[in-house]
Amino acid sequence: MQKVLEQFIFLSIFLLAGYGVRVWFKPVQKLFLPASLIGGFIGLILCPNGFGIIPVTPEMMKELGALPGILITVVITASVLGVKLPKPGELAGGLARNFMHLNVFFMTQIGVGLLVGAVFMNSTYKTFGIELVAGFAGGHGTAAMLGSSLKDMGLDWWLNSQGVGLTTATVGIIGGILIGIGLVTYASKKGFVSGFKGIDQLPKEMIIGYSKPEDAKPMGRQIQYPAAIEPFAFILSLVLISVGLAFKFRVMLTGTVMFRVAPWAWGIIIMAIIWMLICRLRLDWLIDPVAKARLMGTFVDYLVVAAIISLPVRAVWQFIVPITVLCAVGLAVTIFVTMFLGRKMLPEKDWFERSIISFGQCTGVGATGILLLRLVDPDFQTEALSHWSLAFSVISLYFWFLFASLPILVMNHGLLLTGLFFTGLSLAIVVASRVIPGFWNTDTATGS
Repeated sequence: MQKVLEQFIFLSIFLLAGYGVRVWFKPVQKLFLPASLIGGFIGLILCPNGFGIIPVTPEMMKELGALPGILITVVITASVLGVKLPKPGELAGGLARNFMHLNVFFMTQIGVGLLVGAVFMNSTYKTFGIELVAGFAGGHGTAAMLGSSLKDMGLDWWLNSQGVGLTTATVGIIGGILIGIGLVTYASKKGFVSGFKGIDQLPKEMIIGYSKPEDAKPMGRQIQYPAAIEPFAFILSLVLISVGLAFKFRVMLTGTVMFRVAPWAWGIIIMAIIWMLICRLRLDWLIDPVAKARLMGTFVDYLVVAAIISLPVRAVWQFIVPITVLCAVGLAVTIFVTMFLGRKMLPEKDWFERSIISFGQCTGVGATGILLLRLVDPDFQTEALSHWSLAFSVISLYFWFLFASLPILVMNHGLLLTGLFFTGLSLAIVVASRVIPGFWNTDTATGS
């Protein structure tokens, strides 16, 4: 247990260092990078995988490399706790169009990523290409989750894949912000949106990374009375019990094909059953989604720092050409889905607002999408945020299972066939949108 504590102490140093850089250096503020990412790269430069200025034992570096796979199991298991799904009657009109468009983002990144992997099949490894959707649509946590899944499958390139995924995630979040601001500027000049006055119109706390005490927002509702149990402890207990049951259940499947399914996938299933039981008993009011998000966000911060510090730079560098092509093609198709298909598939009056928030999500994290949306819809007067949130809630229920199946599908059917399947699935969604009455804009959309 002391080793685990030492790891978190070590990571805390770089997490706070990253926050200091985020707060005090204005050029970094304009990139809107999270402290965990900045701190992770500071640690990467100073630790053995970089210049080796700070001596760290090989044993600890190995443990730091394995830590993200453990933490992501907790985070992903918690993802379904407190989820409020839209009612069947709400899945119509603009929300349904948002749902289909967001699915095109995901399926296109999966398909195109695997096809790029097929091109470089002889110079990489058998699952190269999954890292595009893992890093872009998923982010650093999902990249770590991919490494964990491959490790659980007994594939010896899991650490290389995790490193490639972290690289695509970093390119995605930086490129997503810079390109996203460029797309907002372009849309403003073309008249697709009005009211864009530059990034200075964003709330100051979003830029500098902290709020003044009088402007601070609550971290959630205190439902459980602390004298009985701390609210965070209550939520964490439910999550960790689900994680523990997931590991036990997976052990029971030793020797079967289902043992290859990652623990976090079983964690989602068990957590979903517990959450449905809580809802059935009408006790769902006990869970505050905001408090849960803050608690899991803490795990993600440590996860990202550990993943970046342990990134195998030398191993990843040998794939620099395939990674460059993968990221370039990934950004190109994501821009295409945003600017061309968004104009056709989303409601005309606010197509860009809806599309830009999905672009941010599918190149970094949801916070990036919200940041870009605030540039064109600062007061959230459109339905872009609410419809995107509901659509993403539905997709998240099956995306994780789809993601868990990708390595298995690729190992069984190959990169080319699997890539063609998901590319075809993306095209099928576009065709369906074109055919369904009222789901395709025949005239050029002009924005709001």
